[in-house]
Amino acid sequence: MPNPSHTLDAVTAVGYIGKPVHVELDWDDDPEPFCRSGYVIGIVLPVKGVQEQAYLMVMSPGEEFPVEAYLEDIRSIRIADQIEGCSHV
Repeated sequence: MPNPSHTLDAVTAVGYIGKPVHVELDWDDDPEPFCRSGYVIGIVLPVKGVQEQAYLMVMSPGEEFPVEAYLEDIRSIRIADQIEGCSHV
């Protein structure tokens, strides 16, 4: 389970929109973290009765649809220098 003191909040997450990132996700029922690289194309904010948890939409090159990276599941996130061999300056 992620350390609550390291949980990404929605205000900070907005700063990643449009940037290439490496995200490490950690789930309670999976012993190994899952890593994903891609561009943050948006953030979904919680709305009572509609969407209870905020998440980033991460689009990886070559994928048809973005991955939902729930903020509470993000163990770490950092700006990526490279994604699939492409340099980002």
